[in-house]
Amino acid sequence: MQTMTINRMREMTLAQMARRLAEMSDDPKCHDMNWKDAVASLVDAEYEHRAARRLQELLRRAKLKYSAATLESIDYDPDRGVSKDLIRELSNGRWIEQAHNVMISGPTGTGKSYLACALAGSACRRGVKTAYWRVSVFLD
Repeated sequence: MQTMTINRMREMTLAQMARRLAEMSDDPKCHDMNWKDAVASLVDAEYEHRAARRLQELLRRAKLKYSAATLESIDYDPDRGVSKDLIRELSNGRWIEQAHNVMISGPTGTGKSYLACALAGSACRRGVKTAYWRVSVFLD
């Protein structure tokens, strides 16, 4: 019966649920698990996999120059003119919800592209589609 259930899960494209069920059946610790916890574990496995896959797809489609850029890794060197308070405000994502834009300007080498990629990556983690373009490409 379990093999049939795993096959049906795979057929319904619930591969991570099927994988987790197979793991649970092989793990003696899981044999005493109540049914609610077992179902929750199966659903969590599928949900987490799909969420991670969606994030990877959003990041891939964004075509970020610095795909590993994060708001937490921004350098706040005074010469760069980046305000911690402003980044903290942008990190809450309200500007996205309110459909506002962010314009980043400054001299060459000050981290404008990195900051843009960090903001875009943050938006992707919120499930928002983003895209990265240089202004010259965007205007063309």
